[in-house]
Amino acid sequence: MYPFHPNCLCSIMPAEERNSSVKTDNILKKLLFGGKDKEDSDNNELRLSKKYIDDLMKGIDLKTATPDDIIKLGKAFNYRYNMSDNIGNKEKLKEMFANHREMGGVVPNNRWAKGSNKAIRKQLEEAFSYYPKDWADTLNGSGRQMLARKHPKRGFFSEGAAKASGREYDVKYDNYLDGYLTIVSTGVRKTTPYHEIGHMVEFFNKNLVRIEKEWVDQRTKDEKPTRLLDIFPNLPYGPYEVVKKDNFIDPYIGKYYDDAAEVFIMGIQRTL
Repeated sequence: MYPFHPNCLCSIMPAEERNSSVKTDNILKKLLFGGKDKEDSDNNELRLSKKYIDDLMKGIDLKTATPDDIIKLGKAFNYRYNMSDNIGNKEKLKEMFANHREMGGVVPNNRWAKGSNKAIRKQLEEAFSYYPKDWADTLNGSGRQMLARKHPKRGFFSEGAAKASGREYDVKYDNYLDGYLTIVSTGVRKTTPYHEIGHMVEFFNKNLVRIEKEWVDQRTKDEKPTRLLDIFPNLPYGPYEVVKKDNFIDPYIGKYYDDAAEVFIMGIQRTL
């Protein structure tokens, strides 16, 4: 049996260092938040109010929400807080989000599986501390334990107690399939824990995945898939791994799976 999401990008995809290019930063701002066009400027005063954002958040039901609903909320948030000029500043971003939801998740000791790698656990604990509190609470209330593991070359998220290789479950754990979630990381790339916690959020929120896929499909209508191997010939992708690359800030955003996608995760990874 193979884990839930064993082929994540975190150890094999090339990544630009933060602030490596002004051009990249500007493209990222445009793709994530859009521009302040004339139509938007007529509603600036309303959009700058905290209540407007709170009302938008309360009005979103993930079961029926569309990509446009999420984009509208993101634009409003950026108008009020100028989030796009604070990309990479985790403390400032946490402060912004704390105006609208409780931040700083904590996973207690009894939710960490025995045998968890201490260094990877520490990195995950730090990542949870910058995310909404209810992300950790969802794990804590699920009845599952988090198994943190280390692999020298790759990172991934998996349902169940997976071995670090990502090729099979670790059956020495009682209830190894339904009692655990696994995050594997190299311990080197600091963004991996943030990325893989995002896949955990997807695991618990299937409508989030639906919205991601709908957005990718809208952006890439009539576009033929491209092999990742053709985009990154020096990386160990299989010939079956494809994306719809559009003009995304990273082609990997255009990849999705049966039960996961990369839009939400790549967004939060590059924002933090």
